[in-house]
Amino acid sequence: MFHIIMGDFNAKVGRLTTQREACIGQHGLGTRNERGQILVDFATSINMVIQNTYFKKKENSKWTWRSPNGEIYNQIDYSLCSKNLQHKMSVQSTRYIQVATTGC
Repeated sequence: MFHIIMGDFNAKVGRLTTQREACIGQHGLGTRNERGQILVDFATSINMVIQNTYFKKKENSKWTWRSPNGEIYNQIDYSLCSKNLQHKMSVQSTRYIQVATTGC
């Protein structure tokens, strides 16, 4: 059995900082903040990986939030999955739609 959790965590996990952080891949964006550390600790405690840090993407494809003035870009939305799912390579990539227009 495997589990997937996806959402807007308003957290910045950043790049892998130590090999002990088995839940993070080498392709995160930016620097970790306090909420990011909470997410890393949570993923580790339930044996999950932060999936979108495992896939090499162009920097402009990693961000999931842009400031209103368009000057700051952050990765704050993440997909977590069970380690057994990730190691079976069932998930081959992740992609987020960065801008959505509702027409309202």
